[in-house]
Amino acid sequence: MLTHLNYPIDLKYLNKKFNSSTFINLKYFSFSIKNLYISKINSDPYVNMILKDLNLIGSPRFLKIQANTSLFPHIDNKTKCSINFLLDDYDDPIVFGLFLPYKKFFYKSAIINTTKFHSVRATNYDRKIFKISIFQESYLDICKKLNRFIIPDRPVSSVG
Repeated sequence: MLTHLNYPIDLKYLNKKFNSSTFINLKYFSFSIKNLYISKINSDPYVNMILKDLNLIGSPRFLKIQANTSLFPHIDNKTKCSINFLLDDYDDPIVFGLFLPYKKFFYKSAIINTTKFHSVRATNYDRKIFKISIFQESYLDICKKLNRFIIPDRPVSSVG
């Protein structure tokens, strides 16, 4: 479901780019998600360097989930997996599953299996994410490809 990564990114640069980005409301199967915003990143030299260094073909973007809102359980549309980098320190996990027992993961950067139901619970701050959506390769393929950056066996928690 989730594999932790230890890949260094320039948080200061990405936060500055995030803060100067123009966001639009994300649509999920033509339904607008009122608390989720996206800004696609086109031809940024630093982001292109990350894609090249990780040998990835993907779609880089910023996501913003508004404060005091939750993201309902969903499967990403057309995305086989993603690489997510949180741009701030967060105390809340991504939660996998539709039914108990849920699995929750706290992470800073990770490969995420977006073909599994996942959600984010309400927080009192905006959640800022640099995400690389991958449409052509599976979660397991990307885990193998990025093996040198994987942090082995981080604990998983169940939540009710």
